[in-house]
Amino acid sequence: MSEAETYDRCKSMLLSTQPHYISRIGGTDTHATLCNWNNHTHGEGTEYSIKYVREFNGFYSFNSDPYLDYFKYVDVLAECYQKSDEMFVGEQNLLTLYFPNRMAKEYLSKNEQTIQAYRYFFDDLFRGRDQVVFHPYDFVERIISNEHTLFRLFAEVLPGKKVLVVSPFGESLQSQWSKRRKFFKGFEYPEFDLLTYETPVTYSGLPREMYPDESWNVTAARMAEEISALDFDIALLACGSYAMPLGIHIRDSCKKDAIYVGGCLQLFFGVMGRRWANLPYFTDQINVENFILPSEGEKFKKHANVTEGTITEAFGAYF
Repeated sequence: MSEAETYDRCKSMLLSTQPHYISRIGGTDTHATLCNWNNHTHGEGTEYSIKYVREFNGFYSFNSDPYLDYFKYVDVLAECYQKSDEMFVGEQNLLTLYFPNRMAKEYLSKNEQTIQAYRYFFDDLFRGRDQVVFHPYDFVERIISNEHTLFRLFAEVLPGKKVLVVSPFGESLQSQWSKRRKFFKGFEYPEFDLLTYETPVTYSGLPREMYPDESWNVTAARMAEEISALDFDIALLACGSYAMPLGIHIRDSCKKDAIYVGGCLQLFFGVMGRRWANLPYFTDQINVENFILPSEGEKFKKHANVTEGTITEAFGAYF
């Protein structure tokens, strides 16, 4: 599928009279779902998956049997994948499987075992669906580099709407709002009403008091209820795994459109992150002097050991 086709399909959904949810698939949470799909057994593989979704996806549980919460977590994700209208794909093995012609040869995965595992998993997961439509995540990551990107689509579909941004960085996004026309080079920023809903950061390594509930599942359910009370037309999501059930809830219960944009969303609001700060591909498209780092990072820095060599995931992506 070409960039223009992705643009047109997403535009059609967002301008439809029916609500849609464009979600995202790929990453450690998807891999955990693969590993424990119809397999609720304890063991080394499950321990490995729990460790990684705690570290990179914000799963947490303080209940007496965290396995129950974990298995519910992966089951929720699987159900959300099944119910999504269409999905962005953002993982090397999946991109190699579905979009090899969109990748540079040196970035193609050579892990045939994992690629085949995903193929069989998706065949089973989406059994019974007439059509499953994936879009490469570079539609989001290309920012404004050509005429067919998600940010370019925002300029066309967001004007005049009440836009809810679901993100841990609500305060920073709001503080940057007055500068919005100065973020990008050669881009006319759309006029819309901005509303933010601030989500918790629940990666592992924080003190107990920084986790808002007993488990990820309780937090996700509580946030869905709170979002139901808000007045908005479309929701843009950048809140880790929480985005999956929240997007389904927004479409099915709130009857509104939702897009799981992911971390790149903060760039649309002038908030830089460590993941992009030193990459000319991104910085060449923006006016760097008008960007800030998220002020919310201050309360996490003393608990997150982010150094120059830290990978740009979880805390390392933003602070």
